[in-house]
This record gives sequence, C-alpha cells and structure tokens, in this order.
Amino acid sequence: MPSIASHIACATYIKDKLNITDELEFYRGSIYPDLISRGHFGEIYKRHYVPNIKKFFKKYKNEKDDFYLGYLSHLLLDRYYVINFVDKNVSFKGVLTRGIYKDYDKMNDRLLNYFNFNKDLINEILNMNNHKVNKFYLKRNSKYFYTKSSNLKTKYINYDEYVLFLNNIFKVILDDLREITSKY
Repeated sequence: MPSIASHIACATYIKDKLNITDELEFYRGSIYPDLISRGHFGEIYKRHYVPNIKKFFKKYKNEKDDFYLGYLSHLLLDRYYVINFVDKNVSFKGVLTRGIYKDYDKMNDRLLNYFNFNKDLINEILNMNNHKVNKFYLKRNSKYFYTKSSNLKTKYINYDEYVLFLNNIFKVILDDLREITSKY
C-alpha cells in the first residue's frame, strides 16, 4: 500500500475539485484505514492484498460525509496502487522485504511538497479522538509527516515514475468519487 503521504497528496488533489465541506474530516478519512485494525477490507490480488470496495460499501452504505469519502479515496488509491503500479513496477522482493517503505521515507516530504500540502494541518489531522484508532499505528504513521526529504536514491520505486502514476491515478479516483457522490 502507498505511504500515508501519498494518501494526503491524493486528498489534497481531490479536496478542491469535489464539494468537500469538511476538509479536516476528509483528510482524516484519507488516512484512517492505516490507523485501525482491519480497515482495508482486504482480498487477494495475485500475491498482494487489495481493498475490496464492495465490502466497504456494504458496511458503510449509509455514510455520506466527507470522512467516509476520504476513507473511500484511501481504499481506491491502495487498490489502484497495487494493481497498476506495484504489480508492474516493483519487484516482489521490494514488497516482501518491505523495502518499499524505506523508499517512502525518502519520498514522503518531496511528495507533500510537490502536491502543495499545507503542512500546518498535520497536527490537526492527526488529532483523532476515534476510539478505533490504534495509538501505535498513529504514532508509526505520523512520523512520515516529519521526515524530511532525503537525497538518497530509492531502491524499489522510481520517484519520477511514481509521481507520474499518482498524477494520473488521482484523476481516476476523482472521477470515481464524482460518480459515487452523484448517486447520493
């Protein structure tokens, strides 16, 4: 699954293009699945887990606020990332050894800057009082917001290819969310 910074970048891209009324809750929803146990509704795709969007809709069919829209954007990015990027561009060794997470550390700050994320929002976003949020997961993921860019070369993910992928897939996710929100 992509880094938390990738999810924040996706939310940053989408929030101004959709009718998001509660930006903070949208951001929180966009990272929520990484902060709780079993929040991804996983199913197997080849050798990887991907979110099962139908299971999400079955559980949250009546939820229509910005938090759940952010949650859905997270699941869509995870799914597209594994199927359209990892499966084609990342060696299985990079996934198996979790080496891609070291690459995320090297890319996170650059991604947030590239997608013009307002870093003044970080503490507000991370201030979640939801009882399901696992404090260990929150602490582990929040460190990615404070890791500054490294000039070290990534090993498993080509940064330029990844940014190109994100730019293209954010448009797809935006279209998916527009279609979904038009139904309610």
